[in-house]
Order: sequence, then structure tokens, then C-alpha cells
Amino acid sequence: MYLNNNRHKIQAITAITTAVLALLWPSFVSAQSLQRLFSTPALRAELDRLRNGSLHPESVTEILTDIAQLPNVTELDNGELEDIIYSVGGAMLRSDGRYTVWINNQSYDQDNLPENIQLLTPFNKGQLRIHDPDSNVSFHLKPGQVLNLTTGQLYESYQYRAVADVVDESEIVREQELPVREEDVQVLIEQAQEIRDITQ
Repeated sequence: MYLNNNRHKIQAITAITTAVLALLWPSFVSAQSLQRLFSTPALRAELDRLRNGSLHPESVTEILTDIAQLPNVTELDNGELEDIIYSVGGAMLRSDGRYTVWINNQSYDQDNLPENIQLLTPFNKGQLRIHDPDSNVSFHLKPGQVLNLTTGQLYESYQYRAVADVVDESEIVREQELPVREEDVQVLIEQAQEIRDITQ
């Protein structure tokens, strides 16, 4: 009987201790302290700098340079216009309530988008409107879609990769100047047409 009482006392003390620790634990461990535990001092300093919004002049120049490198219409050697491609990689809602969007593997803040691109509201689905000033036509893109602005073709990313692969194969054949059978060319053309038909 004496042993049974001690066992109950130990269980009661253990339960009380566990309850007290469970109540106090959140004040001991916060996300901030866990972040600091699993990162280097240099990484913590960089994260704090980014979190506080302090940009160095070099990074502002870098951002402006990246925006200036967006595709624009250029003429190729043979007189044709180069395709203008927009690929929407995704979007992320930041802790400050603003969005970051990835276009052509480049991240853009919602206020620093190129002038012909805007977020569609509500933006919870990540849709963008891309306006073609030459044809005065607008396209709505979702993450994972690719727009060839020159031709007006809208693709899912896997469809665009398939079209690009067919085009690359035909260019390789032309560059090698190998004798090409008419049947092979016809097969490539049919594959490209099938892919375009699927996307329309």
C-alpha cells in the first residue's frame, strides 16, 4: 500500500511538472531563437538586413539592371523578329502582405513589375495580365504558363518545352547541313502542329 501511494505521488508530480513546462515552453523557445540556432551569423545578418528592408545601392542597381534586361523585340540576322517569351514561374505572399512574382526565372516585387505586366486582383491565384502594346491585346497567365507574345500563343510549361524541343531539333539539323529526308522534316512539322493544336 505504501508503494502504491508513492507511485501515485510520482505520477502526480510528473503530470504537474509536464503541465508547467508545457505552459512555459513557448516563452523559452520562439521561432526567432530556432532560426538563430540553425543558421550561421553571416546568414542571420543578411536575413535581418533583408527583413528590415535596408537595401544597399549596389542591390538597387542590380534590380534595375535585371528589369532592364526583360525581353524586347529584336531583329534577328535573317530579318525575322525574335520571339518575346514570358514564363510565369510562381508567386509568393510575403509576411508584409506584398507579393513576389517570378517571371522568366527572375523575381519581381509587385510594385516593380514591368510596365506591361500587372497583378490581377484578387491575386490569391497568382494570375498576371500581360499587355502587348503593339497589338493592344492582353493575356491572362497563371503560374506554370508560358506566353509567346510575338505569336500570341499561350502554353502550359510542359507544352512549351515540347514545342521548343521540336524547334531546337530542326535548327540542329539545319546547322549541321546534313542531307535531310523530306519524311523527317514532315514528321517534325506534324509534331509541331499537333502540339500547337493541343494548346489552342
